[in-house]
Amino acid sequence: WNPENPAQWNKTLAWTTVWLSTFSLTLGFCAWFLVPSLAPRLNEIGFSLTHSQLYWLVAMVGLSAGTLRILWTFLPPILGTRILVTLSTGLLLIPLFCWVYAAQHPDTPYWMLICFALLSGIGGGTFSGLMASTNYFFPKHERGLALGIQGGLSDFGTGLVQFVTPLVIGFSAFAFLGDGQVAHLPDGKTVTYWLQNASWVWIPLVA
Repeated sequence: WNPENPAQWNKTLAWTTVWLSTFSLTLGFCAWFLVPSLAPRLNEIGFSLTHSQLYWLVAMVGLSAGTLRILWTFLPPILGTRILVTLSTGLLLIPLFCWVYAAQHPDTPYWMLICFALLSGIGGGTFSGLMASTNYFFPKHERGLALGIQGGLSDFGTGLVQFVTPLVIGFSAFAFLGDGQVAHLPDGKTVTYWLQNASWVWIPLVA
């Protein structure tokens, strides 16, 4: 396998790898930014978190992702791209199911929420490994385009989760996935949320 040699470069395999890993990265960014999209709603459904606690909850996601990116940078030559993409995608189920649980249990202790936030950092940490693995599949003159597509489209996940979350948490059609939470708004009104939907919506795609 030598992408610089046209006779040895499998263009179809290379671009298939880009599209699959980009899909994985997009879902990773959705899992990564799930916490910032849920944090403003937590106190409304029964949590009693201070502004400082909410700040650190969101900050832990970024700290975790930044640290895990160091680890993931070294994984492509160790695991190979096929295993790396599979592992990186499968691990996203852990934080997603954690936040399904947290959304339905307002008595979840703060230390556990911090752990859930750290696990959400997996979604951002995989970025460095999956981007690095793309370098093995393309000749230098094609590498910039492939990395640009991969990096640009995967970043779409950060906006996607913040757009989708407000829509799905008010959707009760899948109430069999868990009861709704009565939210007490600052103006004294009450509304029912299904915060767990913000995680459930990504789980089938990740699977």
